Amino acid sequence: MMETIQNKSNKSFNYYWRLFATGLSFTVFGLGGIVLGIIFFPILLMIPNKKICRKIARSAIQKCFFFFIEFMRMMGVLSYQTQGFDKLKQRRGLLIISNHPTLLDVVFLIAFLDDVDCIIKKEIFKNPVMMGVVRAAGYIANDAQNPEELIMNCVDRLSNQTNLIIFPEGTRTQTGRGYQLQRGASNIALRAQSPIVPILICCTPPTLRKGERWYNIPPQKMHFSLSVQSDFPVLNYSDSNAGIAARQLTIDLTRYFSERLPNE
Repeated sequence: MMETIQNKSNKSFNYYWRLFATGLSFTVFGLGGIVLGIIFFPILLMIPNKKICRKIARSAIQKCFFFFIEFMRMMGVLSYQTQGFDKLKQRRGLLIISNHPTLLDVVFLIAFLDDVDCIIKKEIFKNPVMMGVVRAAGYIANDAQNPEELIMNCVDRLSNQTNLIIFPEGTRTQTGRGYQLQRGASNIALRAQSPIVPILICCTPPTLRKGERWYNIPPQKMHFSLSVQSDFPVLNYSDSNAGIAARQLTIDLTRYFSERLPNE
């Protein structure tokens, strides 16, 4: 009886500690973003050479994201393991696609991938705190009203040997709906003829999903697993009509993720 009460007490303490530590982690992240966004990154924008500005900015963001992940790990909020990221260090011009189960996915990917491009909501470029960050890093604005320009911007970055992260679902995976990929990533890959490198992300127990708040923490510490997969062949689709090829590639990528990941 006493042992049962003690176990419940330990579980309760662990839960409330992780709740506190999660809130503290996101507070640190937010405050750090404000300080860097108002002071450091606007100064970077004064560098005349945009390539140097981007390189410094992306390196700073990568280090900050890695610190954030390690802070959460040391606080007992999460654990993680990665596989295969080393084999991407010397490769450029890659279209890196991933499933999107949680709020932290882009943080993990940027933390473990060097000098990568990504697509950011257009509204962030107007945010007074974040605009300096995303502009210094040279990220791509997601202009939903002009998808053709967005695709060409992405193709241009890949052609210039930049690695680009895309979540083909367009948003976090919606529980119960499975993997519903949009055609944008396929169109970009086919036009640029860039290698597609899938990365599989799993989070157990599921948390920080679409519609969940930061305080909706799971009963146990969340564990992230990120695994870099072999290239997905693009040349197999080159002989088809562009629209048909993009549609078929999207179908095959959807099947690829569905077969290798838990049913969301």
